[in-house]
Amino acid sequence: ISDAVGEVDSLVLPKLAGAPTAVPTAGEGSFLYDTTNDKLWLYTTAGWDDLSTVSSTNSMDNEYTAEVALAIRDVVYISSADNVSKADSDAGAASSRAIGFALSAASISDPVVIRSGGIVPGFTGLTAGAPYYVSATAGAITATAPSGAGVVRTQVGYAKSATAIAVQIQRLGV
Repeated sequence: ISDAVGEVDSLVLPKLAGAPTAVPTAGEGSFLYDTTNDKLWLYTTAGWDDLSTVSSTNSMDNEYTAEVALAIRDVVYISSADNVSKADSDAGAASSRAIGFALSAASISDPVVIRSGGIVPGFTGLTAGAPYYVSATAGAITATAPSGAGVVRTQVGYAKSATAIAVQIQRLGV
């Protein structure tokens, strides 16, 4: 929106008391401000998103190539240029250098998106607030810090809930 001399003036969003539920018709805005709950809403093809809770706006995702077959939520490391493999705490220092979690399953040589920051949902049985580490089982995580000869401890994050991890990767050493 510009004023008479072509400078940006202001943008006025449609207001609504409460969360939106109706699908906008052609010509209506896709952004709404909820005056009751003090929230900004965005309409997408999937419905109304509360922009105060959309986790993807706080995520860091990058695409790599799977060097091995990966399952969704496998914790991975960079195994060669632009390639990832399953991280493992006792298979050598390089493989313990986790960079994030696979957001989908991938076959060898397939592209795969890796989340290195933000929230990774879909787990079961996590303990909220507990730290999680790269496991001695390739691609897996554990609530028990690995120990022993040749083991490198890498924390991958904290459980946000019983089903989601807030990614916060820290190499803790041997």
